[in-house]
Amino acid sequence: MLSRIGEIQTPLPASQAMLIGLMAAIFVYARTLWNIVNHAETVVHEGAHALAGIVTGRRIRSVKINADGGGATIMAPDTGFGFGVAASAGYIGSSGAGLIAAGLISVGRIVAVLGLGLLLLVAMLLIVRNFFGLIVILICGALLYLIVRYTTTGVQTVIAYGVTWFLLISGPKVAARAARKPKDVTDAGILAGMTFLWPSAWCFLWLAGTIGALVVGGAILMGALDQAGYESTPGIHVWHSTSGELSTIEAIARYVQALGGTCSLSPTSPTTLTVTTTEAA
Repeated sequence: MLSRIGEIQTPLPASQAMLIGLMAAIFVYARTLWNIVNHAETVVHEGAHALAGIVTGRRIRSVKINADGGGATIMAPDTGFGFGVAASAGYIGSSGAGLIAAGLISVGRIVAVLGLGLLLLVAMLLIVRNFFGLIVILICGALLYLIVRYTTTGVQTVIAYGVTWFLLISGPKVAARAARKPKDVTDAGILAGMTFLWPSAWCFLWLAGTIGALVVGGAILMGALDQAGYESTPGIHVWHSTSGELSTIEAIARYVQALGGTCSLSPTSPTTLTVTTTEAA
């Protein structure tokens, strides 16, 4: 399991990436489905608060994930610049995580996206302080573990894309909801009290940032196969790897076998490998 997380996988074509994105959008914008999966977004939201708090020298006292879709992160001290940074991190947390995941996918570290998700959930287990939050984190962690432990690389790739799209798409949805009622948003109120910006201004900044992340992250996912150095013409498939790592070569070999063709490795430089695959008739 751990070795697969460290391997390089082949990104999906743009058409398949788009299809997975559309499916993720259904989960985000279909009310019944969103009422279930929004708790996962809350975990990431509160996780972003906690991570930013730790980085800025705060001590995390507790995290709560509530049944109504909300949550809370209590830290000390709850004043100063570091606390402001932590307060601002929640509404861009999902989008930031989505951008990181998209970046990993673009370099072939696709299963590593799921591995990082597991690490986040383990960390959240240590600081969550309410029963509902504990159940949500355990369910999410169990699902991710079963996927990483028992499914094929192909299934894991689809799930990693789905998780990434979910993070990118849910960010603007949650930020837009906050922008509709900025006075009810605790984080915006905290930041308004610390700065010259109104709560509505902070909500607008979060919304703009999450939309930007969706555009950039979506472009990365749609072009991940090309960024990874894959080219295709009828019957001929060429992979250019600048890493020269054994895991890259193994990933290429699996791809060739999946095509049912033959391949030849030709070193074009000390750091570059070109793989040409001719599909069987």
